[in-house]
Amino acid sequence: MISESSQHVLFRRPRMLTFITTYRCGAVCDHCLMSCTPNNSDRLTLPQMRQFIDSFAEVCVGSGVVVFTSGECTLLGEDLLEAIAYANSLGLFTRIVTNAWWAKSERDAETLLNELKSCGLDEINISCDDFHAEYIPLENVRNLWNSAKTMGFQTLGIAVCRDNNSTISPAYLCKYLNEDIPLLHQLDDNTQTPRAPARFITDSGITRIGRARNLSLNQNARPQARLLASHCSDCGQDFVISPNCHLSPCCGINAEGTWLFDLGKINLTDDINELQLLLLNYIQYIGPGGLLKHLRTSGGLSSFGRSSYLSQCEICEDIALSKEAQTCLAKLAPKLAADLIVETKFETTFIGNGSDIHD
Repeated sequence: MISESSQHVLFRRPRMLTFITTYRCGAVCDHCLMSCTPNNSDRLTLPQMRQFIDSFAEVCVGSGVVVFTSGECTLLGEDLLEAIAYANSLGLFTRIVTNAWWAKSERDAETLLNELKSCGLDEINISCDDFHAEYIPLENVRNLWNSAKTMGFQTLGIAVCRDNNSTISPAYLCKYLNEDIPLLHQLDDNTQTPRAPARFITDSGITRIGRARNLSLNQNARPQARLLASHCSDCGQDFVISPNCHLSPCCGINAEGTWLFDLGKINLTDDINELQLLLLNYIQYIGPGGLLKHLRTSGGLSSFGRSSYLSQCEICEDIALSKEAQTCLAKLAPKLAADLIVETKFETTFIGNGSDIHD
């Protein structure tokens, strides 16, 4: 059984609150992990966001970060501005992720940027790649970039998601924007560089989850042994709130409706289902690859999952969408709990052999 409050066990060092503000977006990108569409009306309200911001401010480590992201967060209008201002009033760092649909001219860009700045917004991340470019002209990205970089935002970034056949790359954007923009690399331990430059580009591959699950890609394979042996330090450091107010410990996949990552409509300090808690701690400290190996060996599901993986998120989505995996891992819970005790010295957290853990 588990002896401590679930919130204290899983979210030991919460650093970020991510609002999946809405599943609505004017773009229908083939690689969208949230599978957003223009017609999905699910969205968070201002009172809901304020409530979670209050809870997060009480438990976050350091100067916590509040992120407003996909679908397209700017579709919330005044509610977004009010939520940013409220988080800022509590001393929290704020960030938006946007596709720049609204920056149709420099004047349009400056109008909203002035409002965002007045609310205390710290960072803007722009999603820009071949997929977004089918719906959002690159000129919009340039309008937003050129306007924002002179307005005193702490950081301004562009997130590029691509494979080997993509046209839009960091080098392409530097040439298009006529600026030598630093590349912000992702480190092996899943943490970014300690201090991001004021302006940057991130360069990542495409993860085959959400709408991209069956996308045909020309992408370099990652060393499987290393990938399967890696833990995920991001799991449990991020409170993620879906448009329907469901809580998740990770924004790598669309958690809503999954048996593993959807923690339901609970407050940030409520207890979590014990099987979910065990497995999420396992992912955080040992890794999803460890669960995959158990499923294929001691679980008897030798052909479970894919022959090769491009990211840990793909492993997590495969497991989280499988009821067969849920049943199997519930039976393996005592062994998994024992592994976790050995790996992490969680003597005060997991008691006995885990035989009381159930779904």
